[in-house]
Amino acid sequence: AHEVDTPRGDTPRAPRPCPAPPVAARPSKLSVTSIQRLIRDPYAVYARHVLRLYPLAPLMPEPGALLRGIAMHEILEKFIDEARKDWPSDPAGRLRRISDDVLEENVPWPSSRRYWAARIDNVADWFVEKELERRGSQTVLELEAEGEFALPDLNFSLIAKADRVDRLEDGTLAIYDYKSGNPPTKSVMQFFDKQLHLEAMMMEKGGFEKIPKARVSRISHIGLGKNPVQNDHELKPGESDQTLTELLQLIAAYSKPEQGYLARRRFQRDSDEGDYDHLSRYGEWSPTDAAETERW
Repeated sequence: AHEVDTPRGDTPRAPRPCPAPPVAARPSKLSVTSIQRLIRDPYAVYARHVLRLYPLAPLMPEPGALLRGIAMHEILEKFIDEARKDWPSDPAGRLRRISDDVLEENVPWPSSRRYWAARIDNVADWFVEKELERRGSQTVLELEAEGEFALPDLNFSLIAKADRVDRLEDGTLAIYDYKSGNPPTKSVMQFFDKQLHLEAMMMEKGGFEKIPKARVSRISHIGLGKNPVQNDHELKPGESDQTLTELLQLIAAYSKPEQGYLARRRFQRDSDEGDYDHLSRYGEWSPTDAAETERW
């Protein structure tokens, strides 16, 4: 016990990790959301998919962003599924009632239920207004659509679940993703958050079994934060081919034995926390430190 608190000047700091496991041990399947993790923090992909280590749940469960996002997705999915079959006479009221039911069933913290219900109440009229606009020119095709797209030459598969897919008047498709907070900016989507671009590429290549292959002309985030917003991004013909090319380059790079999984490669902010910062001993090294690839 005394030694624990005794400074030792000869103890070296941990280096910035960049492990390179055998190619056979590397993940052969990732979700579209994991691709952003592979770009920003490859070490987290290594820890989760190679070492099979997962963050422990807290001893005392707390209502966090993950549960809030799950609840809001379920609320909107139930409302849209009902409304596309039979538009309610009081749509905003119906949305609020669905919210109350879902939160009552899934959120056992009274204060959080009230707070999250207030957030839905704040966006209900806005969401219904936007939904009426969408109904005037497009049709809901699928909710929570699951897809898988194989890259056989790289022994790799990409999986996805699209929140919502609509068919537009011209026959093209639109993909929507619900965000309980603020949506990513256009520049973040361009370089890091490739989720919707990847889903669009998968859809155009026939990667969604229940959705006929068609061009995706629009991807959109619907942000349900304090100030709700819908950010639409138009996709040009052939843009998905570029997305596929970039994906192939990324996966091919991590199919090479010498390519390591660098810790905190391109975090948005140094203050951002990662699930595996403790494992990588972040703090003994900094993001400006170089790393030597560690081959198994």
